[in-house]
Amino acid sequence: SSSLAALRSMAKRGTSPVSNSVAESLPSPSGPPGSLELASAVDFLLTAPAADAYTKEERRSCISCALLLLVPELQLLLERLHELALAGREAVALKAVALLLGARAPHADLEAAVVLLAREQGWLWPHRLRALAVLLVARGVEVEELMQLALKLPQKVVAAALCVLTDIELGPLDDAAQAVARRLGRGRLLAPLEAASLQLLAA
Repeated sequence: SSSLAALRSMAKRGTSPVSNSVAESLPSPSGPPGSLELASAVDFLLTAPAADAYTKEERRSCISCALLLLVPELQLLLERLHELALAGREAVALKAVALLLGARAPHADLEAAVVLLAREQGWLWPHRLRALAVLLVARGVEVEELMQLALKLPQKVVAAALCVLTDIELGPLDDAAQAVARRLGRGRLLAPLEAASLQLLAA
């Protein structure tokens, strides 16, 4: 489509902020702002050759354009993706978060996205919490609510989510459960997080 072509052109040029002409070329969605065009942009960016050719900054600019945002600011992006997830578009919102985190596979899933988020060292903790809220389709970004939702997931995902919730910077080769154990050894956590961490380690 013409709007997707605009996304490609803008990302290759590294244009930021998004121009008004590009934003105006996007269709007016019937759902949340940008929900229709986002799916096309995400699929394009997760498919070869774009998956390997676009930088994180270019990906962020493309997603911003698809979401009708004039500035590719991470906080604004995550807030809009959160709105989409809560409006029933959680699948495309998940893929968009995974894309922002550097995913290159066209079939991003929840487990892979949470692990990528745990390993993301360039985002501030509030951004990581908001991204986790998108992935878990949480109503808010409160730690206790996110923890309760995370505990319903497989153990590997729980460990990665706890790394996010306790603001652990997980290295590329670090084991999430071991990182949680090391964090417990450094001092007390909030009572619910500490209980969840001990439950994880006892499993």
